[in-house]
Amino acid sequence: MDHSQSGGNILIADSGATKTDWCLTYGGEIVQRFSTKGISPVYQTEEEIAEEIRLHAYPLLKGKKVQSIHFYGSGCIPEKIVLVKNAIYRSFPIDAICIYSDLMAAAHSLCGHNAGIACILGTGSNSCEWDGYNMVKQVSPLGFILGDEGSGAVLGKQLVSDALKNQLSEGLKE
Repeated sequence: MDHSQSGGNILIADSGATKTDWCLTYGGEIVQRFSTKGISPVYQTEEEIAEEIRLHAYPLLKGKKVQSIHFYGSGCIPEKIVLVKNAIYRSFPIDAICIYSDLMAAAHSLCGHNAGIACILGTGSNSCEWDGYNMVKQVSPLGFILGDEGSGAVLGKQLVSDALKNQLSEGLKE
């Protein structure tokens, strides 16, 4: 089926500071996947985000009409949502642009409409209690300086610290 002019394409993005994974779907089926550099409204301006999308995401979707966009990203806190939405709108001038946190992506994908606990253990870490529709409880991750226990950053820092202090076991030294 030719999706180039159809109105049912949904673009989903899962973004961290390092990379953004994009997935174009039609009727629940994956049409196209690709990755671009990471997008983080904590560290990037609206202009920088818009340029990344314009130069690296938009050209890969040339000729495909996108009906809606669901962008899940680290740093997509309430006060940054408008910034990300405006940046995306510059390349995709549609009304149906939804911006969510990366933790919401974890809750949606892990729990769906069932209650549960969703966690992110990556460069950073975060978790929440999910009632099937909303995050009902979340402990602030406090970022890489005061929190992120279990994250790659914290575990890596501990490993380097132990190595520099000569505190690694013989097995790890090898």
